[in-house]
Parts: sequence; C-alpha cells; structure tokens
Amino acid sequence: LVTAPALRALVSGALAAAGTPAAPPTTAGADAQRPRQGPIVGLGGLCLDDNGAVAADGAWVKLWTCNGTRAQVWTLPTDGTIRVLGYCLRPVNNATSSGTQLEIWTCNGHPAQQWSISGEHIVHTASNLCLTIPGDKAEPDIRLTVETCGNAPGQRWTLPPLV
Repeated sequence: LVTAPALRALVSGALAAAGTPAAPPTTAGADAQRPRQGPIVGLGGLCLDDNGAVAADGAWVKLWTCNGTRAQVWTLPTDGTIRVLGYCLRPVNNATSSGTQLEIWTCNGHPAQQWSISGEHIVHTASNLCLTIPGDKAEPDIRLTVETCGNAPGQRWTLPPLV
C-alpha cells in the first residue's frame, strides 16, 4: 500500500529526474482548512501593507518595508478572503480588469473579495488575475494591482504561517 505523501514524493522525484518541474503546491487538503495570520511578503522582502494602518473603506494597499505593525498583519481565514484590520482586500470598485489597484473594504461576501492560493501566486477568484507588484519594482510605497498571472517575480508571495 502506497500512501498519498509517498506517491507524491515518488512522482515528484520521477518528474525531477526527467527534467520536468512538478506542479506548484496549492492550498488543498488540511492546510486549506486552517487560517493563516501574519505578514504577506513579496519581492525584495517587502510586505503587503494597508497604507497608514487606516481601517476604512477605500484605504489603499501598497508594498512597504516589513515592520511588524498591524497594517501588515494579514489574516487568511478559510472563507477565501484576505483581511487586515477587519477589512477585506479587493480590487478598487470590485473591478475585474488587469492593472486595477487594490484597496480594503468592509467584508460583505462580495465575489470581488475572494482570493485563492496557487503555489506562490495569490489569485483574485472573480477575475483570475494575480496580486502583482507593478513592473516588478521592489520599492516601498508601490501600489499593488491585479494582473494577468505569469512567472514575474512581482507575483510571487510568501504567505503568513498557519495558525
């Protein structure tokens, strides 16, 4: 009898030996049923940040030096939202077009507040676009957007730990 973890390791090893990369991990199984909380870290070791730690509809989201403040304590509960200071991350005006900047808004169950994790990508479910640092600029104060998913360094994120 081969267990699922053993089978995954066997397939991953065979793919690596053949020069084929294994598929990136997703939030599936037990991990998808556990919340995460803490900083979301991107390019250059900079953090997803609620500008000025403002807990209000329309507060914009940027890249900033990681500093441990409450503006950078993001919660990924099991409901598909990404939250800071009790507000949900969404594209401005619930837009689903590439290049739209991000803001926080009162959590209200709107589909624009839904996100999923695919490997190192944070995917806006309603648009299938990825959380992005525009132009791959690892600079503080850059407003974040959603854009077509790809292999850009500005679309790779380290999630907070499981709680």
